[in-house]
Amino acid sequence: MTRRFTAVIAFVLGSLSATAAVAGPWKVEAGEIYWEWSAARLLADRLADGNGDERDIPNFTQDEIAVYSAFGFGDRWTGIVRAPLLRRSELDEFGSASGVGDLQVGLQGQLAERGPWRLAARVIVQVPTGDEEAGQGALPTGTGVWEAEAWGSLGRSFGRNGWGWGFVELGHLSRGEGLVDGVLFRAELGHRVGAQGRWRAALRVWGVEPYEDPSSSPSSSAAGLGDDVAYLDFGPSLSRELRGGWAWQAAIDGAATARNVALGPTIRLGVVYSGKLANVWGR
Repeated sequence: MTRRFTAVIAFVLGSLSATAAVAGPWKVEAGEIYWEWSAARLLADRLADGNGDERDIPNFTQDEIAVYSAFGFGDRWTGIVRAPLLRRSELDEFGSASGVGDLQVGLQGQLAERGPWRLAARVIVQVPTGDEEAGQGALPTGTGVWEAEAWGSLGRSFGRNGWGWGFVELGHLSRGEGLVDGVLFRAELGHRVGAQGRWRAALRVWGVEPYEDPSSSPSSSAAGLGDDVAYLDFGPSLSRELRGGWAWQAAIDGAATARNVALGPTIRLGVVYSGKLANVWGR
């Protein structure tokens, strides 16, 4: 494998972290928690280059196991923690590497509530806890730089008994070490299904676009989003409520448009708990 190709691989392979669980503009009530354990697998054999043109690459697999927690306190505040406990990447003809990913912590505040409408703001800080040198720098588990996101989120419930929901979000991505900042966007539309509404189906769209073209080649430590990564991803999700605040969920997604991104389906499975923290252990 050429040095140029391994640099490109290091640049583009970090898309799993781009869909960290979010609750939209809805707060978690004080004393309650939203807790998600998830596993995701990306299967890719093509690459969208810097012009958006596709070309073949050796088979690439990336697995991630992560925990996401959102907990409520006060009248309008929600704390957020997302920890990728394991990220493993394997590239045919090159090898594999694994380790923890980059930790994300944040805070969301409820700005306004009017009827079914909700408006919120969220700030996320990404800590470079991953290893940007894993796999000789070609299969890293972290970006090696500090990053921050600032979001505005607007949404509402609708339909019978508020069984439907939708929201749109717009954000700013700030990156360290001279990497180019970008604009973030996300939207979701969903509805409860069935007589008791225990099934939930949703369609999600999200993406990122840098504000400007980078002035230099990709950083070898840019394992999350490189300087010229851009994409528009979309996909459906389905969840089923269980007893005691528990639920399972599944999703599949892919890219509608992309630049400098490995292309292929991502399959996600998760177990969710929503309610009082003490009830997790049955007390």
